[in-house]
Amino acid sequence: AGRQANLRLDYQRELDRASRQLGSERAALSGELRLLSRWTVTAGVEYDLANTWFGNADASVRYTAPWLTAVLGARQYRPHFDLWTIWGAFSPVPYHAVNASLWLRPLRRLELRGRWEQYGFSPAEAETPLVDVDDDGWRFGVGATFSPNAIWTLDAGYREEYGPGASSHGFEGSVTAAPIPELTLTG
Repeated sequence: AGRQANLRLDYQRELDRASRQLGSERAALSGELRLLSRWTVTAGVEYDLANTWFGNADASVRYTAPWLTAVLGARQYRPHFDLWTIWGAFSPVPYHAVNASLWLRPLRRLELRGRWEQYGFSPAEAETPLVDVDDDGWRFGVGATFSPNAIWTLDAGYREEYGPGASSHGFEGSVTAAPIPELTLTG
């Protein structure tokens, strides 16, 4: 670990208490590199030693300034199942995604935000004759946070998602009051 770079290596081995059988065995490597004063690169990867495949992985580049934060990233997500469970027999395939996030602070008390992600699943190695399978999707969201003073914070957002088997969209909002440092009320 240092001022400009961090590197971490983890090893995890799980044994079932009753049977003493191996439940999982994984290793992970992650790191962060601060190239310039406003730029950060992070990446990480997990390897499943018992199943001999790569699990979750991600990489991102972040730019941070007082009025703007931007992130571009890519990731792989693979579900993890213990070796003794039947779910591992169903070919848990990963999905791969690219994403972007942006936070703008045009005024001291106003923050605007947006997020977008596009993803797709790897082939499942399963036969599905006469069936057309949708294996990709996307999600995005926008929102704003406004603090008219030190006590009140107003937040609102919209999100939408379309993927295999389902889609959703909706609004969300909250009002927060912090009349004293020891008390915060949110509705």
